[in-house]
Amino acid sequence: MAKGNKNAKAVKKPEFFLIRWFKSVSNFFRGVSVELKKVTWPTKDELIQYTIVVVVICAVLTLFIWGLDTVLGLLKGLF
Repeated sequence: MAKGNKNAKAVKKPEFFLIRWFKSVSNFFRGVSVELKKVTWPTKDELIQYTIVVVVICAVLTLFIWGLDTVLGLLKGLF
């Protein structure tokens, strides 16, 4: 009876590193494409509303920091 090694894996020749690199880049972009299809994109009205909120918050924080800087500058001049 001949011994047959059923569990032996076929030995593969290692691929050239550029081929592996291009395959991994391809797999990455394929995954990105799959994930982007899962995204729930905002509607135009939601996008406008969110943009207005961001601009208003930036303006308020800008005024707050400007005011704080002005007050601290005046206090520095007093001492």
